Amino acid sequence: MITLDCIPCLLAHSLKAMRRAGVPKGSEKELFENALGEAKIMLDGSPAPIAAAAIYRLISEKTGNNDPFRDFKKKSTAMALEILPRLREMVTASDDPFARAIEFSIAGNAIDLVKMEESDLGGIIDLLEKSESGEFVSEDISALESEIFGADSVFVIGDNAGETVFDRLFLELINGPKVYYGVRGGPVLNDATAKEAEESGIGEIAEIISSESAIPGTVLEKVGEKFRKIFDEADVVIAKGQGNFETLDESPRPIYHLFKAKCEPIAERVGCNVGDFIVWKNSPNNI
Repeated sequence: MITLDCIPCLLAHSLKAMRRAGVPKGSEKELFENALGEAKIMLDGSPAPIAAAAIYRLISEKTGNNDPFRDFKKKSTAMALEILPRLREMVTASDDPFARAIEFSIAGNAIDLVKMEESDLGGIIDLLEKSESGEFVSEDISALESEIFGADSVFVIGDNAGETVFDRLFLELINGPKVYYGVRGGPVLNDATAKEAEESGIGEIAEIISSESAIPGTVLEKVGEKFRKIFDEADVVIAKGQGNFETLDESPRPIYHLFKAKCEPIAERVGCNVGDFIVWKNSPNNI
């Protein structure tokens, strides 16, 4: 999906990412001017993640580091792993373990580099651990559970590093279907690559599949052959996060989108409020 509101939002996030990545102050103006140029492709119909990928490449060039957010990704994963055993106990003790695991998986979507400061990580994880219940704006969660447990294969397309740890909570509940976990094909912002997915322990319960594309979303025309084959043929596809929603919300095949609505255009698209936890089924009937 594309709206004009996405352009100033992308530029604000880009400026924050430049500073977090350590772009020299003398280069910020030039880099931001280049970012303005990249953002214009959205006026021609390109989704925000395409422009974000181009801006990230500029940041990497200026810093001389192809993965400038690696330390943040490692820290967010390590902190999430610290509380994983406690969250797993809470899932097991819940009256509805599947819904509770999905809630934590979506809550993990809050670990978003461009939306927070590194000092916020501890507070977010503390809130996750103390939370007692969650509310979903969705009629699709029961259908998702039913489809998963009736499937032969499930493909989960991941989003951010750290969030991958929370995805483990519901992946551990899936017994029977073959489970695949999709990741970015190269470093881009704080999105998870195969490296971060392995560090999260995802490889123990799912086959990790690279998109072969360093875009903070899933653009089907740019993914690798294996990724596309699994996407097309899996019985159930689940896409995590707004980047995947923005690039897949009009996909011709049914997809369950799991994310926290972080802005007005997204909230309007699915009919919810900003901040809501969403389990939303994208299908030919509601495109």
